[in-house]
This record gives sequence, C-alpha cells and structure tokens, in this order.
Amino acid sequence: MVKIVFLFLWSFCLLQTSLAAGAPEKFRFTLNGEPIEPPIWHVEGGDGPEPGDKVMVNRLALTLDEPGSYDFEGQQQDHLLYRMMPGGRKVLVACRVDARADTGLEHRLVNMSEADLRRLRGVTLEKWSPALEALLHKLDLARVMVVLEKGAMPDGGNRLPTLPATLRHLELASSSSGGFEDMSQLRHLRELRFLALRSISPERFDFATVEGLPLEYLSLPRCREAQQVQALGSLTSLKTLIADSCDYLGRADWLSGLVELRQLRVGHIRTFDKRLLVPLNLKSLETLPKLRTLDAAVSPVGNLPQITLPALKSANLLLAIVTEGKVDRFAEMNPQCEVRRSMNAVLAPVLKSADRLKVRTGGAPLYEREVAVTFHDTRDPRIIAELATHLEVSDSQDGFFCMCRGEPTFEFYDGDVLVAAISHHHGKSIRWRGGEWPSDGVLTDRAAAYLQDWLARHGHARAKEEMDMLERQASTEERRRESYRRCLPWTVTDATLAGEEPEAFLKMLKRELPSAEDQATLFLKLLGGDHNNWSMVPRFEQLILTEWIVALPQEAVVAAIRKARPSTAEWEGAARWIFGLGNFKPWLGEWPLLEPLARFSLSHPRQANRWRTMATLRDMGDAPSLDLLRFMLEGGYFLRSLPYDGVDEPKGELSVRPHGIDLPEGAPDALAAALCLAALNDQPSKADVEKLLAQQPPDIQKAFTQSLRKYRERSRKR
Repeated sequence: MVKIVFLFLWSFCLLQTSLAAGAPEKFRFTLNGEPIEPPIWHVEGGDGPEPGDKVMVNRLALTLDEPGSYDFEGQQQDHLLYRMMPGGRKVLVACRVDARADTGLEHRLVNMSEADLRRLRGVTLEKWSPALEALLHKLDLARVMVVLEKGAMPDGGNRLPTLPATLRHLELASSSSGGFEDMSQLRHLRELRFLALRSISPERFDFATVEGLPLEYLSLPRCREAQQVQALGSLTSLKTLIADSCDYLGRADWLSGLVELRQLRVGHIRTFDKRLLVPLNLKSLETLPKLRTLDAAVSPVGNLPQITLPALKSANLLLAIVTEGKVDRFAEMNPQCEVRRSMNAVLAPVLKSADRLKVRTGGAPLYEREVAVTFHDTRDPRIIAELATHLEVSDSQDGFFCMCRGEPTFEFYDGDVLVAAISHHHGKSIRWRGGEWPSDGVLTDRAAAYLQDWLARHGHARAKEEMDMLERQASTEERRRESYRRCLPWTVTDATLAGEEPEAFLKMLKRELPSAEDQATLFLKLLGGDHNNWSMVPRFEQLILTEWIVALPQEAVVAAIRKARPSTAEWEGAARWIFGLGNFKPWLGEWPLLEPLARFSLSHPRQANRWRTMATLRDMGDAPSLDLLRFMLEGGYFLRSLPYDGVDEPKGELSVRPHGIDLPEGAPDALAAALCLAALNDQPSKADVEKLLAQQPPDIQKAFTQSLRKYRERSRKR
C-alpha cells in the first residue's frame, strides 16, 4: 500500500514538473525591487508583452527581448537603467544623453566596450555630436530602440541627423510644437520596423517619406498639413497603426492594403475649428483577415465591415459618430468580437462587483498634498446598487475632458480592491479615472438631478450649488446674446455671437453697413448693450476691441462717439472705449464731451467699471480729471441700477484689472479714488486721503500701501 501511494505521488510530481516545463515563460517587471506594470507599445497588437515590444521605464524606452524576469534598477534623474541578469550580473540596458546637464554619460558611452554597447536596448538622445553619430553604428541596430528628442537636431535645426541605414527601431519625441520639419532622412532607413511619431507636431508631413518601408509599427504625428496620405497603403508589413486624433486621414480607403494589420487605432478624430470631417470608411477593413483590435471611439465613421473578420476580438465604438443600424449589422456579423458601443454598458459590470462605496472630497487623482475626507462609507448593497444605476451618461455626446479633477469622488471596492474611482464634475459630468471610457461622460438629466440631491442629503451641497450657478450663467449668456441681436440689423447664429465665424460676420457687416462710421456706431452699441463688467471680455467682444474697431479709420470712430446720445447703448460703448480701455488721448482737452461720459461711467452699477474709469482719470492727470477724482473721494455719484438681476455675469476672458488699483473687491470707491489721488501726489486731497486710510482695517491699509508702491515702481520704470 505504501509503495502504491509513493508511486502515485511520484507520478503526480513528475506530471506537474512536465506541465511547468511546457508552460510558456511570462514577462515580469520590477523596478528597484518593487513590481511594476510599465506602459507597453504592442507591435503585434496582443494583450500581453511579446519580444520586440517596447516598454517605458523611468522615462526611458527600450525593446523587450525574450520573456522572463526584467528586474530593473535605476533612478529617473540618473538617466541610466540597469537590468539584473541571472547570477547577479548588472547590465546597462537603457540611457539618456541629456543636453541640459553635463552628466559625463556621452564620454562613458563612447568608451564602453563593444559588447556592452550591443547589450543596450534603449538610447535616448537630447543632443547630437560626431561621437554620438559614430556610437550609433556600434549598437545592436536590430534590437535597440533609438529615441531622438528635439535637441538632437544637428546645429539646432529642424532636419533629422544622418542615421544608420540598418536602424530598425526609432521614435521622434518632442514636448513642444515645432522641430522635426525635414524628415526626408526616413526614406533611407530601408530596414526600419518600428517608427513612433506620436509625440511630434510638425507643420506638415509628407507620407511619401515612409512609402514602402518594412514597418511593423507606426504611430502617426499630429500635423496641420498632411501630404500623400495614401502612401500609407504601401506599408504591407504593418501590424500596428496608431492614428488617434489625426484629422487628415479622410476616408482612409488605403487601409485595405494593410493586409498584415493586427491593431488599428483611429479614435478621437475631430476638430475644434468647425471643419467638417470626412467619415472613415472602415468597410475597407474587410480585406484584413488578421485584424484583432479596432478602436474608432469618438470618431466619425461612415461604414463598418459587413462581413465576419475571423481574428477580430475587440471593437471600441464608444461615442463614435455612426448610425446604430450599421453597428447592429457589424455586431451581428462578428459574434466573436466584443463590440463596445455604450459607456454605461462598459461601466455597469464593474460596479456590479462592488461591495463597498466610499465617497470622499477631492478629485481623481488628488492634487499633491491634498488631504481627502471621506464623508460617506457604506457596505449596504441597496445603496451601492441604487447609486450605481444613477451614474448614467449620454452615449451620443461629443468626447471631452473637463480641465479639473472633479469634486467629490465615488470609490467602489470589491473587498479591499478599488475597482472604480469616479469623480463628479460641476454637477453635469463624471470621469472614470483609469477606466475604459474614451472621455468624460455627460450625465443624463435624471442622473444629474439624482446625484446633486444625493450629495446634498449627505452634507455635500457644492454640486447642487454649482449646477444652480451654471444655470444662472447660461441665463446670463442668453441675455447677452439677446442684447447683441437687438443691436444687429440682420439675423446671426449663436456661433457668430460666440466669435466662431468672424469672416462671415465681417462680410455681412460690409454688405449691410458700408459706411465706416455706421460700422463704428454698431461696434459701440455691441460693446455697451448689456451693462456688463468691462473686465470680462467674451470672444466676440475681443474681436471688436482688438481687430475690428481698431481697423476702422480713427475719424470714423471719433464721429460715431460724437453722435452718441446719453443713456443709449452706443453711449455706454463710448464710455467703455474711452474710460474702460484708456483710449483717451484723441479726446484730451474736449471736456464738454468727456465730462458727461466720465460721470456716466463713475455712476455705473458695476464697481469694476467705476474703478477702471478712475484709473483712466488718474492716467489723464489733468485738472478736470483731478476734480472728478476728488468728488469720488467725497462720496461720488448715486449709482444707476441695472435693468436686470446683475448678481451673475456672463463669462469672458478676464482682462487686466484697472492698472494700479489692486484693492480687494468690495472696498469703498472713495478708497480707489484716494489711491489714484495719492499716486498723483495730489496735495489738496492729501489730508482727506490719509484720514480715510486711517479708518480702514489693517488688511485694507496693507493692500492700499502695496498697490501704491507697485504703481510708483512701474511709473519709474516707464
């Protein structure tokens, strides 16, 4: 019996050993002893890393060899990355030659043995020299990843340096626009397999430079002008094409020639200048039998494959602009493929696994040094499920990302594992941090109202208050648009009033109002029609102030101002032009006209406008200006009332505050006048200024003193 048991155990162990020996070895990554999951550029388009793929560790890119343990050591600031090999041997596998610091690395590389140089799998160059050019020829060019940054252009130019003809793996990288304009050198790299252009933004790119290359991986640049895009169809060895955000692809019929393609990313193709984009013709993918993954999220898609693509496993069509019937037909013909078409459907199964919900302050992720406070923590499955069903977003929105990190954040846990962190943005959208959405999600009306009420019930009313504010803001925006429309003698679109169609507006203006004086009068009406804060300048008014009215003959503007009648829109526009923007020089000495405009401005219901007027009077500095400032010091004028509730104002770009009046908002107008008079060393008012200042709280006195000092310092420099 014992013998039988022994034989059984021996046979079992032998079987396990055989299975282990036959199992494929996997890639494992550590950095300084800690497990990591580095970013991977997949050449084959598979799920996991494979030999030849590229990884990024400590901001250094390198090529992977065979599967196994990749135990890296190094600090990012040292620009060196080592790999610990079996037996404890440490090998330098990647490095960066930094142009901004003399690290001695260039000298060290030049003096390395040929064997050590051939072990390098990644070299990033921020500079170029004859020694580095010679060094490249000593590397294992079949394996090493070479990254050229902007500083590696010879003599500080925009032309690629001469690279070894047998180089196979290349990335051009830049953290800023410009550079890399002349890339004709690429056409001579006839053995190039990997080319990453994703992070550069040349003014133009001619794709004839890569025509016929044996590329297996290609990421395309963002550029303003793309030439000979159809040349991409010649890349018959290509396995991965990354073309996200490339709005120059057109129909992309040339995709049909990429017969080896495994991975295609053509997502986020859109423009911000209102150009109409040609929808992608993805029916051309029907000739690609090896295609595994497709990502066309947030892009216009005209057609989809209507046949079965046997290798296709995943198709991301979230927020793609495509008719539902075409997606249905595509999904029906490809039952083996996971077709993602609904952001809600992608999120729901993740939240379903959650057994704990924490709601905390702050966004996702937290800002540095920000401390989050958890104000709700529950394991009640009913609460979790109900909240999860109300994280519902629209699947027909345009893709976008809010500029902030959100507030608060919903954290869903499965046991101790965080499965989803969802930040709430301004009461109207949510972001799945690290999730599988291609953009933020716009909440449905039902979901937005529910979340605002839920948060308010749990002591977090900020979202509801912010949404109320946004609704009031939208009302003020509409009020401003209506004020514009009342001034215009022709019908215009909202896009025109948002400053998005300037050429069309000017064309109509010149047709309807050929007289320059009439155009100037219209501009004054538009500037003064809504009694807004003169410091908040929307795009439409920016065009008026900085491009249109200044292009008119000055005599036309002068004539329009002379004809303006008190209490009209053009009268306030004239006050804004002269006193709000400081365009007073043509009017010096014409106080019969200036005085009523100044008094009108000094009685404006908005404090910012009164302060801007006082700053202009200070800059004018003549006797009538001083008299008006002294009058404001004594108490000023009765303020006019707004014809509407003026608590909220339309948005706009904040122009500079009144020059030299850096007082807290809400400080007395008399104090602003005192500051202007003190800046002018006005002796008749000196005692009154000092008396008024002595009556102010310490913080106001400090602000007054600092503002006066800054103004005098700037005046001396001028």
